[in-house]
Amino acid sequence: MTIWKYGNRKLLVLLIPLLIISNLFGTLVGVVLSMFVKAATMKNIVYFFQAAVLCVLGVCSISIVSIVCVYVRSKFIYQTNLNIKGRMLQSIIHKESLDESRELSFMTNDLKLLETNGIEKEIEVLSYVFEFVSAFVVAIFFDWVTTLVFLICGLIPAVISSKLGGKISKASKEWSKSNANYTRRIKDLFAGIETIRVYNVFKTFYSKGFSESEKLESSLRTMNTRVGTIQQMMFGLTYLLTLLLPFGVGIYRVIQGASTLALFMGVMQLSNSITNPLMGMLSDWNLLQTTKGIREKVDGADPNKSVENISASQEFSGIIVSDATLKAGGRILFKHLNLDIKPNDKVLIMAPSGFGKSTLLRALVGEYPFSEGRYKLNGRDVTGETEFPTNIFSMIKQNPFLFNDTLVNNITLEQNFETEKLTRALDKADLTKLVRIKGLQYLVGDNGQDLSGGQAQRIEIARAFIRCRQVLLADEPTSALDENSSEIIQKNLLNYSGTLIQVSHKVPLEVQKRFTQVIQLDRTVPML
Repeated sequence: MTIWKYGNRKLLVLLIPLLIISNLFGTLVGVVLSMFVKAATMKNIVYFFQAAVLCVLGVCSISIVSIVCVYVRSKFIYQTNLNIKGRMLQSIIHKESLDESRELSFMTNDLKLLETNGIEKEIEVLSYVFEFVSAFVVAIFFDWVTTLVFLICGLIPAVISSKLGGKISKASKEWSKSNANYTRRIKDLFAGIETIRVYNVFKTFYSKGFSESEKLESSLRTMNTRVGTIQQMMFGLTYLLTLLLPFGVGIYRVIQGASTLALFMGVMQLSNSITNPLMGMLSDWNLLQTTKGIREKVDGADPNKSVENISASQEFSGIIVSDATLKAGGRILFKHLNLDIKPNDKVLIMAPSGFGKSTLLRALVGEYPFSEGRYKLNGRDVTGETEFPTNIFSMIKQNPFLFNDTLVNNITLEQNFETEKLTRALDKADLTKLVRIKGLQYLVGDNGQDLSGGQAQRIEIARAFIRCRQVLLADEPTSALDENSSEIIQKNLLNYSGTLIQVSHKVPLEVQKRFTQVIQLDRTVPML
């Protein structure tokens, strides 16, 4: 069960007895009703008052426990949801390839469905089980024959329903797929809204968005219709079997003298707490089937995925790439690549746009494997691997991503740094003036939309400088900067305390001379 796998087990152990007691209302009413009928047939006022006292005390006690149960249940569901979302976030972070729209849809829509149709329904099933067991035990004591008839008649629809669960599960998978496609399409539509406005193609993109909406609603309608149809069919069959046949058997036994009217009335009242839980479990079972695919994905997630650790204190000893081939997107970018980079080298790799310079940097940190040749990092052969330690690298990306957060949090990524380190990084990234004007707590907006491209790039540069790792990878680090900022940043990059590997398509000759190595990639390896 999901609640056992991912819930707080101490809370669950506390919740179970609370559920047992809070579901005794039906059993209490059955016992009290039988006592009232018996008091009436015996004309015994003392027995009547005993039944009344039991009723008041029982209802008050169960009500108090039920209130506590509501609190514990809410807390348990809250913690279970957090555990599942934390598990999925950890798993997603470590994925080699990521479909952002699909994962976003899963984290929002699918996990909400898992809560309502999975976690909550599993707890409801437990409640139904406890209600059923307590009522069944008392009813057996009253009249075991009539009780068994109620039970058998209640099990028949449940068996039939279990055979129909596959249809519901299939419809649920179709809905989940449509939901992911819808989220992807709408996200793409919103991201390109400015282009849509400029070229006045509202009709085309509205049609695409509406088409995905229609598919989503159609699959949801199919799932809901299938679930509702099966439920209504089962409800009708259940009522027919659990009311008509057992009622006839019970009346016959009273007429024959095998039971009393008081006992029969008690069993009839308790039958509600026998058949209703069976019907509830039947309904919840069908709803649980709608979360089967979601539960399988949660179970299959690997939140503990980690890479082999290289001690942070280990000194960078070099990078050697020998006769290597690099592929991306199923296409070979280049072959016969050779690099020999030593500690504190300042390496400039130049090539025209589109040659694969950015991909090369990503290969050095393991995002892409070299498919042929050899790649040695600190003397260790990591060829073909995409999981090896990257704590020696910092990277300045050409198109940095900024979180919808403060300027300072985008630099520190909410890690703790000394004020002196932060100040030094701001200075080296030429951000001091921006901070003086806007402040460190300035909110940069979604992906830095409230900043210029140059300001966003300098924040990316500050991220690298503040960490001062042993190897700095810089992808066109000055491409979005004005001439003055470009000169400042380039100077600070060349004065970097560790190893610098910079890729650019154009660098002035006088700047090239300051690098220890200049590699013309398009002349060294053939462009394919």
